[in-house]
Amino acid sequence: MRRNFIAAASLILSAAALAQAPAPSPKTVLEQFHSPAKEYRPIVRWWWPGNDVTEAELRREVGLLDNAGFGGAEIQSFRIGLPKLSEERMKRVNQFATPAFFKNVGAATDEAKKHGMYLDYTFGSGWPFGGGYDITPELASVELRYSHRTVQGPGRIHTKLDLPGLYDGDPERRESITKGLPEGWAERLEKRIKLVAVVAVRGEDPEWYGDQAKGRELAVVKSGILDKGTSIDLTSKLQPDGTLDWDAPEGTWQVFVFRSVPTVAKVVGSAGEGPQLEMDHWNKAAFEAHAKHVGDAAVPYIGQYFGNGIRAVFCDSLEVKSWFYWSDDFLAEFKKRRGYDLLPYLPIVKVQGYSSPFGGFANLPAYDMLSIGDQVRRDYWQTLSDLMIERFFDPFNTWVHNHHMLSRTQAHGAPADILRIYGESDIPETEHLYDNGRFDFLKMSASAAHVYGRSRVGSESFVWRMTTYQNTPTDFKRGADQLFAAGINAILYHGFPYRLAGQTEPGWHPFPSHGTFMNEKNTFWPYMSQFNSYLTRVQYLSQTGRNVAEVALYRYALPRQAVEPPPPPAPELNQRIMDAGYNYDHLDYQGLMQSTVRNKRLVTAGGAEYRVLVLPALPAIDFQLMEKVRDFAAAGLPVVFAGEKPSREDSLLDNANRSRQVQAVVKAMSGMKNVASATSSDTAVAAIHKITAPDVQFHSKVLQHFEKQIGGMTVFFLRNATDEPQTIRANFAAKGNVELWDAWKGTSARITTATKTANGTDITVPIGPVGSVLVVFTPEATATEDLQPPMHVAKRISLDGATWKLTATGMDPTGKDITINRTVTQLNDWAFDKDLSTLSGSGTYTTTFTAPATNKRVMLNLGDVGSVASVKVNGTDAGTLLIAPFTVDITKLIHPGENTLEVTVTNTLYNAMVQRKNRPFNPGNVLTPSGLVPSGLMGPVQLELE
Repeated sequence: MRRNFIAAASLILSAAALAQAPAPSPKTVLEQFHSPAKEYRPIVRWWWPGNDVTEAELRREVGLLDNAGFGGAEIQSFRIGLPKLSEERMKRVNQFATPAFFKNVGAATDEAKKHGMYLDYTFGSGWPFGGGYDITPELASVELRYSHRTVQGPGRIHTKLDLPGLYDGDPERRESITKGLPEGWAERLEKRIKLVAVVAVRGEDPEWYGDQAKGRELAVVKSGILDKGTSIDLTSKLQPDGTLDWDAPEGTWQVFVFRSVPTVAKVVGSAGEGPQLEMDHWNKAAFEAHAKHVGDAAVPYIGQYFGNGIRAVFCDSLEVKSWFYWSDDFLAEFKKRRGYDLLPYLPIVKVQGYSSPFGGFANLPAYDMLSIGDQVRRDYWQTLSDLMIERFFDPFNTWVHNHHMLSRTQAHGAPADILRIYGESDIPETEHLYDNGRFDFLKMSASAAHVYGRSRVGSESFVWRMTTYQNTPTDFKRGADQLFAAGINAILYHGFPYRLAGQTEPGWHPFPSHGTFMNEKNTFWPYMSQFNSYLTRVQYLSQTGRNVAEVALYRYALPRQAVEPPPPPAPELNQRIMDAGYNYDHLDYQGLMQSTVRNKRLVTAGGAEYRVLVLPALPAIDFQLMEKVRDFAAAGLPVVFAGEKPSREDSLLDNANRSRQVQAVVKAMSGMKNVASATSSDTAVAAIHKITAPDVQFHSKVLQHFEKQIGGMTVFFLRNATDEPQTIRANFAAKGNVELWDAWKGTSARITTATKTANGTDITVPIGPVGSVLVVFTPEATATEDLQPPMHVAKRISLDGATWKLTATGMDPTGKDITINRTVTQLNDWAFDKDLSTLSGSGTYTTTFTAPATNKRVMLNLGDVGSVASVKVNGTDAGTLLIAPFTVDITKLIHPGENTLEVTVTNTLYNAMVQRKNRPFNPGNVLTPSGLVPSGLMGPVQLELE
């Protein structure tokens, strides 16, 4: 049974398997689109307060998730944001990875199975991995630190150098580091300190920025240039107390003392017993100890659910911070893999601001060597990446697969080839928060999925900075459609907090400055089933179909510098490619090296196909990769050099000879007819266009979109990211019956205005604000009705003079339930009403209106709404409107004469929460005159007659 689950799951993860499976008929696809299986639903991150949970509440919450349209949950057990709890309850919190905890996981899984759902298990508490007594000082993370001294030669140098250590002479640092450690662990950590090297290099000091912020790594104005070939190994001349005796040759010398030192970093927010040291992610023994603690220990209690209720094991973005990433055997491994000794070049590896996933900044290396610095640093990062993958990510995947589950991995935040890490995971996952949710960044995980043959791509979603309690379904819709267009198709809400007992409503929320509070106490909870139905239908089509992208874009995937201020949504070349209507995927070194050319198309190991390969401006490249690209071109693949062509090898070893090989390859390719050279992004796009037209040629504004093939069907998803309605006018390079599929309702309609052309099909369809459409080409018709044309409004009847009865119920700033009754003659934002401004909940407006006799369509336009509206006409539901335009067809519900109208409007939690004394979150700024989120029925309310 367990293996059957994995076999079924593999079908939704392997694009190759999908391509070989019998294609479903269009009618079958439409039936499943109307009512998709639960496996296509979004899931939540289920925050547990450690193990301070009860089986009854866990089972109840699983039922809540099912009823709200979620397909499962990922368990994240930690102690972030917990209030002060009793000693007894804190003991329960810290029962993570104990038999009691695993039994609760088993109970939740059992309940999930009863509902036809699944759970994912986070392989640790908090992030990055580590914690407990299993991560001992010998298995904890280390970093390379150096001290520096400038000396003048010639002459004898007798001086005492600073030795980097755990405390660096700071008593306060000693106290903070050793606090909470078991007896003897501080001494064991000190024993891990190792002298790596003492290196002297002739050269100059860097120039530093003045007046720098406290606590931030110093930034460099100008690197100190060191002379190549002058490095001297002085390691043997350093005495244990730091004294150096050395006869320095003539010149100015920079002397560096490098020591490997434990970081003593702690796992963020971890629950559990023990000191919670961060594990060494470059030490396989550390992973094995961690896996024994959080994985092997679980087998007796929940092993029967592995692959049979527990679908996947999750690795969160590691966000491992380090002054200078290192491992105990790094020098030896570097020499073995790169072919030369790193020791003489250690002073030029460190780049200021580089090694922190958050809070980093773009800067220069403190020290550099002209013409070779980039090559050495590339080799350092490549070695670091190789070791992290081999010693952490590969063992993680192996452990998960050996236990019949799938790996789900966020690669970003790791100082490694993230495209490779994404691709080698069963379910690659991105997130909205990291890198400010840039569109090009979001495409990284989806690109890896396509290249490596994974059909499901996850995202930690709806997690934005400083918007806690503010987000509305419109925000969720905008965020979800952005993810869909980027290629993500398995949304995870961040997140769903467990209902911790004894808390002021709306209850425990771990993150005060980001994340979406999404459980039954969110005012929008009653509408989540409707919204999740929309998500589920789009995800079904995206996961079922094979992705189509015209352009393969090579990307150097090793870590880049953190950038400030935030970059634009995409680099210029990438943006120009999208502006021209093309879709592209990023391909890294491994993705390209494992690819072949078939019928003049690039075909990856995972089955993705591309019509053209684009190389962005690259002064240096791996010579073997350049030879591979030449072979691709020789086999007929169109290749476009966009900007500077490579002229040298990017690694230091045998650089001169390999650089000549790179130059020879580039020169040979310049004579091939299918190879184009461009000097700018615009000319590169022009060169692409000569090779292949985009599958969607827009005659109106270009929209972000994806294209999928399901058997003989072609599905296009297009999104409008703006708050204004638009009209799509475009030619689609597809044939067949043209239909518009409605992801809100699960229905299809014929697009009767479509026009066949020599290049495909011209289509004109409206798209609403923050809207999306699914244009579907099918070999056989599925729709039984025609798409209704946009209504021409001949007459408007205002309800401005109406008298409304308002009953508003919800939560006030103290967390208590309140009810407010009003007679309203003028519709206004609740934010400007003394009593209503503090309420978060729903308000029901009731009035009557007179409808004329007509046999034409009648629409009810509510005007401005904050933030969701449910409408009843004459006691019958007319619909719930989650996003603008807040307009609903009431033709069949009205009759001539007097009619009753009831509108229930729901606002966000923000207005009550922001006015709470000692508010438990960072509110951020709401850019409205009131400083509150607009709420209520604001109008103008009108009848619109055709």
